[in-house]
Amino acid sequence: MTSGNNGRPARFSVVLLIAAALALAGCKSGADAKEGDPTSAVPTSTETSSSAPASSSSAAPSSTSSSVAPPLPTTTKPKPPSTPTPPVAGGWPGPNNTGWAHTGVKLAALACKGGEYLIDKPGTVVDGKQIPCSVRVTADDVKITRSQVKATGQWGVYLVDKNARLTLQDVEIVGSDACEYGVGFEDVTSVRINVSGCSDGVKMERNASLIDSWIHDLSKGPGDHNDGVQITGGSNITIRHSKIENPNNQTSAILVGGEFGSPSNILIENNFLNGGNYTIYLDPKGTNRVIRDNVFTRSHVYGPARLDGQVEWVNNTYEDGAAVKG
Repeated sequence: MTSGNNGRPARFSVVLLIAAALALAGCKSGADAKEGDPTSAVPTSTETSSSAPASSSSAAPSSTSSSVAPPLPTTTKPKPPSTPTPPVAGGWPGPNNTGWAHTGVKLAALACKGGEYLIDKPGTVVDGKQIPCSVRVTADDVKITRSQVKATGQWGVYLVDKNARLTLQDVEIVGSDACEYGVGFEDVTSVRINVSGCSDGVKMERNASLIDSWIHDLSKGPGDHNDGVQITGGSNITIRHSKIENPNNQTSAILVGGEFGSPSNILIENNFLNGGNYTIYLDPKGTNRVIRDNVFTRSHVYGPARLDGQVEWVNNTYEDGAAVKG
């Protein structure tokens, strides 16, 4: 009995020691797992990575919205396109923005032959030249740029071949008493040209355009019927942002006639038009004729326009902004 009682406490003590050791080992294992086990950090890392894109995507719309935010409203509202404000003084073509002089080029003289300068080679480019005679063009795709032409004959510059094309850009044409037209005829594109001294400025026929140009100081002789621009039946014609002046109280600034056809697809827009018995004449024949956004002076003899036949007349005004009725 005694030895059994003495052995029981011994065995019990051993059991207690083992249990305590296991408990300490379990606590150490849990602490190690929290402090050093890399798998315990994975959820934290994944959450950070996940939250970063979320933050980035939420910021992107805010940044985009800020960059394209509409401007704050102003007290002055722009006029709608159908009623544009006429260009301010100095904004029209004139001596400082047409012809060769405003380009700063130094002209080199060309020699004439037989009283004219003939261009008969396709693709010819004449640039920075002074031509002391009329120019006759018989070849396709010819360009005359930054040059001066002193017309000595019936025409200043004229294209003879009806199947050819001619471009005039930054060219001054100075007429003489013999000059009837500064520029003619079909398939001629004229940009920033300066024409003076001829009976008529530009004679335009099929597929022709006059842009950013100045026609002025036409010659006035016995029997002259001056026109700044004259059309006698051609179609597909554009006259845009040009200053056309005929202060001689002669026929017109722009004459759209029908002597040799029905002038159709005519666009006359955003020009400064001065003078003439009627500043614009329009023949009754033809279709798709648009006259819009032009500014008229009151220097005409009978009226700003004599319009016959089809025409779309939109937002044409005098210099003071008063409407010009078609």
